[in-house]
Amino acid sequence: MVVADFFRERFGREYTYREDKPISITEIVPEPQPDVVVAKRKDYSLGNPEPKEIYLIAEVANSSLRKDQTIKVVLYAEAGIQEYWIINLAKRRIEVHVDPLPEEGAYGSVNNYGEGSTFMSPFAGEIMVAELLPLAEE
Repeated sequence: MVVADFFRERFGREYTYREDKPISITEIVPEPQPDVVVAKRKDYSLGNPEPKEIYLIAEVANSSLRKDQTIKVVLYAEAGIQEYWIINLAKRRIEVHVDPLPEEGAYGSVNNYGEGSTFMSPFAGEIMVAELLPLAEE
């Protein structure tokens, strides 16, 4: 996956990168399986990362866009996930959610960045949106 490779190339072995694997949010909610999770470096073979161990979640959205923007954003905000990206393939942009408000099930800051944009991620630093998108079809 382009997104996971982006983080691996940027940070190397500093973190654990999980693709399409569950995370533990609450005992009530079934474990979501984000497309990419950047978590504290450790062996998760006996369990899944918990919110306090997660630095960033990225969902690559095509057919899942509505679910990523409604159900998952609430789950991640309530869990206190610090940074959540929705990589919108159809619109070729990234929706960046930061400053979770767990009691409200929302994020205090939501910004959209188009393909030609650069933004500052609290976790990852300066990001060029185009680096995270697949090549445009000719």
